Amino acid sequence: MIKRQTIKPVLILSIFGGLCLTSDSQALASSWQIDSQQSKATFSVKHMMISTVKGSFSKLEGTVDYDGKNLKEAKVQASIDVDSIDTNSKQRDDHLRSKDFFNSKKYPKIKFTSKKITEREQGFDIEGDLTINGVTKPVTLNAGKLVTLGNDSQTPNKIAATATSQINRKDFGMTFNKQLDNGGAMVGDEVAIVLEIEMTSQDKSGK
Repeated sequence: MIKRQTIKPVLILSIFGGLCLTSDSQALASSWQIDSQQSKATFSVKHMMISTVKGSFSKLEGTVDYDGKNLKEAKVQASIDVDSIDTNSKQRDDHLRSKDFFNSKKYPKIKFTSKKITEREQGFDIEGDLTINGVTKPVTLNAGKLVTLGNDSQTPNKIAATATSQINRKDFGMTFNKQLDNGGAMVGDEVAIVLEIEMTSQDKSGK
């Protein structure tokens, strides 16, 4: 899922990666929509203290308001369909959807809303509120360079990015666990998250 305050790889939302600002001759659109078919949120967590379970969410949606100039003023809103979880085990996926973990019948969406964006040398950090299992906590997404793509050199109509983070699942009310004979836990608390996001312009000028 995601690391508190700082981010490393796993759960949900690229919501967004790093920024590679365009030249003066290129004008980015101001409104972007996450392409759910080209985006993925993946996560990893320790299992029985010896192996790592990896999974992903295939259904993401959201919008980004960014004009290519004022990064600090950019806004991100994204959500993930909990039922789209896939860890390569139907039994485990059904358990993760249950009340022991995500409780998807009551809380079908994981949500993220940005609050602050800070530029750094190799990218930028996105601080915001993450809501899982009906619990909202502040997290920071560490993003890398933003990549722009276009149908011609003057009108980029796609941007892509990758962001990482790490969270403690217990912070979001997911306290279920089983103790092993050696005293360890079956499921780790720390969840790493990687978000790989591609966005498409919603402005006429970027289509």
